[in-house]
Amino acid sequence: MRQRINRLTMTLCALVIGCGDDTNDDADSDAVSELDVQSPDSDAPDSTGATTYHGTVRAIIEENCVSCHTDGGAAPFALDTFEQAHTARFSLVAAVASGQMPPWPMDPDCRDVKDARVLSESDLAAVAAWAEDGFAEGDPADYTAPPASVDVLASLGPADLELVPSDGYVPDRARPDDYRCFLYPQTVDSDLYIRAHDVVPDQRPYVHHVLLYMIPAADVAAVETRIAADAQPGYTCYGGVGTPGDTLIGGWVPGMVPTVYPEGAAFFVPAGSRFVAQIHYNTLGIPADTEIPADASGARLWQMTERPTHNVAIAGLAKGNLQIPANERDVVAVQEVPSPVSGTIIGTIPHMHLLGTAIDVDVTHYSGETSCVTRVPSWDFNWQQVYMFDDADHVDVRLGETLRISCTYDNTAENQPTVNGEPQTPRDVTWGEGTLDEMCLNYVLTMTPNIASGDGTLCDGFDVCIDTCDDDDALCVLDCLSYPGVGCVQCGIGPVYTDCGVRECPLQMAGLGGCIQDCGGDVLECAVTECQPQLSVVNACLLPKLRAGACNADTAACEINVAP
Repeated sequence: MRQRINRLTMTLCALVIGCGDDTNDDADSDAVSELDVQSPDSDAPDSTGATTYHGTVRAIIEENCVSCHTDGGAAPFALDTFEQAHTARFSLVAAVASGQMPPWPMDPDCRDVKDARVLSESDLAAVAAWAEDGFAEGDPADYTAPPASVDVLASLGPADLELVPSDGYVPDRARPDDYRCFLYPQTVDSDLYIRAHDVVPDQRPYVHHVLLYMIPAADVAAVETRIAADAQPGYTCYGGVGTPGDTLIGGWVPGMVPTVYPEGAAFFVPAGSRFVAQIHYNTLGIPADTEIPADASGARLWQMTERPTHNVAIAGLAKGNLQIPANERDVVAVQEVPSPVSGTIIGTIPHMHLLGTAIDVDVTHYSGETSCVTRVPSWDFNWQQVYMFDDADHVDVRLGETLRISCTYDNTAENQPTVNGEPQTPRDVTWGEGTLDEMCLNYVLTMTPNIASGDGTLCDGFDVCIDTCDDDDALCVLDCLSYPGVGCVQCGIGPVYTDCGVRECPLQMAGLGGCIQDCGGDVLECAVTECQPQLSVVNACLLPKLRAGACNADTAACEINVAP
C-alpha cells in the first residue's frame, strides 16, 4: 500500500516539473502558492475508475480538510465541492501523499493525542487510487457522510467568563517586536475552577503569541500602577507579566486549538484573582503604507461547578542558554531537569521560532524506561498547538524523574526567515523574545490529585494527604509534598526528613543515609530506587509522628500544621 502511494508521489513530481497551465482558476493558483506544486493540464479527461470523489474521497476531505479549506476559512482555497477539489486535484494528492497535509507536526508514534489530524493507511490509499483511477467524480448517491465530529466547546455551552480588553491597542511600528501586557477588567468574585479555555487572537496578521496569566489579588494593585504610568493601553512587559505570583493558564500561538481538560480536572483560580494577557506583536510583515488596526485579543473560560478531583498546572521546560552559530545546520540544544512534582502529564505545548527544525521531550523514569512526551520531527512555526493526550495514554511521572528537552535548528542561508520580502542573512542567534531570536521551550500540562482544603497555605492539603498513606508506602509522603506544587517540595523535604525525621526516627534515617551514601548518585533518585526499602522503613516510623503533629515545629515555615 505504501509503495503505491510513494510511486504516485514520484509520478506527480515528474508531471509537475516544468508544466505550465493557463486554464487554472484563482483557487488553483492559491493551491500552487501554498503547496509549491503546479497542476498538469486541467482539461485532461477523467476516467470512470472504481475510486471516485463521491464514493470515497469526498468524505475523507470533509473529515480532514474542510475545517480550514472552506469558503472564508483559514486556508487559501476551498475544497467544499467536487469542482474545487478537481481544480486542485494534483496539488491535493501530492500534499497528502507527501504528508504535508493535513498538517499534524506531532509524530503519531510518540503518544496518542486527542483529535489528531492523521490520515489512516486506508485513507491514504484511497486518495492515491482516486488519482490513479483518473479523478472521477462518481455518483453523488454513493456518498456516505463521515462520522460527525464532536465540538467539545459547543457541548460545554456558552463560556462562563468572557475576557475582553477595555481598549484596543495598536502596536508600535518602531518596535517590530512589541510586548504588551493587558489587565482584563473582568473580575473573579468567587473561586473558579477552569475546565476549558479558548484564547482568541484578534489581529492574527501581527499577533505572534498570547499568554494568559492569573494574578492573585495581592498583585493587582502593582499591575494597575504600571498601567497608570503608561500613556498607552496596558504596559510593556517581557518574559511574563512581571508580578511575583503570576501563574500561566494557557495561551495562543499559530495553529493553537481550544484546550479542554480531562473529566474531573480543572485549573484553580482563587476569588479576587484577575487575568492578564501578555501579547507579543510583530509588525515586520505589515507593509509600511498599510494602517495597523487596533488589536483586542481576548479569551473564553468554562468552569466546573463542583469541586474537581484533580488540579491542572502548567510547567515550562526550557534550554535557555542557546547558541546557534550562523551557517550551521543540525545545531542541537539539550536540557535535562528533575521533575518538580509527582503527577500525570496530560498534554504538551512545544515552542520554537523560525529556525527550529525538530523538538523532542521525554521522561526517563526511575525504572530506566523512557516515555515520549513530545516528538515533532518537522517543526513548522505556523502549526503550533496544545497536544492533549488521550485519557488512556497519559504519562505518570514521579518527583525527581528526568525530563529532557532537545531542540534542533538550521541556521543556514536556505532556512532564513523573510522580512519585507528579503531573506535574512545568517547570524549568530541566541535565546530571545523576538521573532528573529530563538527558543527551546516546552510547556508540560500536569494533573495531580486535588488535596487542597482551600486555606491557601503553601502546603495546603498535606495533612489530608498523609492520612491516606499506607505506613510502608515509600513514596507517599514525597507525593503529598509535591501535590500542592513546587514550592511545598522545595520547602518541605528538609524539615520533614532532615529535621523531624532525624530527631524522631534516628536509627531508620541512619539506615537510609548509609544506603544513599553507598548508592553514590543523586540523593532523591537513590532514595526512591536502590534505597526504597530503607525509605519505606523511615516512612513507617515517620508517618505516625507526622499525623500526631510531632513535626509541626519543624514544618511551621512551610505552613504545615497537622492537628493531632
